[in-house]
Amino acid sequence: MPRRTHKIHHTPLKFTSGVTVCGAKRRFANKLEAERAAELKNLEDVTLDITVYQCDYCKKWHLTRRQTD
Repeated sequence: MPRRTHKIHHTPLKFTSGVTVCGAKRRFANKLEAERAAELKNLEDVTLDITVYQCDYCKKWHLTRRQTD
């Protein structure tokens, strides 16, 4: 029996003012996946300090960066 592929549609959350929350950010299912992606980004550009955090809105994991000198 063939497998069915279901497309998951991610709808960005919105405040009542219409500002999109985490809609354009990449989402990771767990902390380990996010940390691996952050490590790759840190290797690509050593001036960035990429870290991960769990989003209060979508409960997924996102990357954040701080520019270092």
